[in-house]
Amino acid sequence: MGSESQKIVGAMPLMMPWRRRWPTVRPAFFLVALGWLLLVGPGQAGAGAGMRLEVVAAVQDVQGKGIPGASIEVTLSGQRLAPAPQETLLTDSRGRFRGTFMLPPGFMPPIQVEIRAAKPSWQGAAVASSVIPAAAPEEGLYQAMGRLTLKRQVTPALWLATGILLGVYLLIILEWLHRTLAALLGAALMLFVSYTLGQFSGNFFLISFPEAMAAIDMNVILLLLGMMLM
Repeated sequence: MGSESQKIVGAMPLMMPWRRRWPTVRPAFFLVALGWLLLVGPGQAGAGAGMRLEVVAAVQDVQGKGIPGASIEVTLSGQRLAPAPQETLLTDSRGRFRGTFMLPPGFMPPIQVEIRAAKPSWQGAAVASSVIPAAAPEEGLYQAMGRLTLKRQVTPALWLATGILLGVYLLIILEWLHRTLAALLGAALMLFVSYTLGQFSGNFFLISFPEAMAAIDMNVILLLLGMMLM
């Protein structure tokens, strides 16, 4: 027992410097971290981290009717903002858009962003919108709103649609084809052109299938059906 106690006591001077040195290391680390925070600043240290921009926009024509399927792009100081994951950058059937974009690091409001809208056979438009904090009490969330008006653009698609319409009328007038078959042929031809030539160039895009289905007025069809049955 006496020899073992002497060994432990003899090893204590070798261990004590490490135990005495450790309390001086921790204060030095905390002093360096505190100095970095004071130098950078707490606001700038967390600026841009996870900040998001919610964009609410309405795209319409000159008559005030919503334009579906218009693509939306948001830029900040000429730099395109990346959308949030699984975000659809198209307007809905009423021409409305609501989406979330990621703000770059170092973003400090107040500032303005540019909201752009584009669609084949339409002239693109842009509007500047101020970035404001979101009404919801959520940290790092900002909002920007805008209303855009697009004008029709004269493209080869317009002349193709005019030619198809005149061709359908010619088939009906000359009675070369039943009027129902002539109308279906014209509609099928417009969709065929849109999904063939329109995929290579937006200047040949006439109408999409969802837009064609939305253009069908069931009230008119039921009215004509009722008149035929009476």
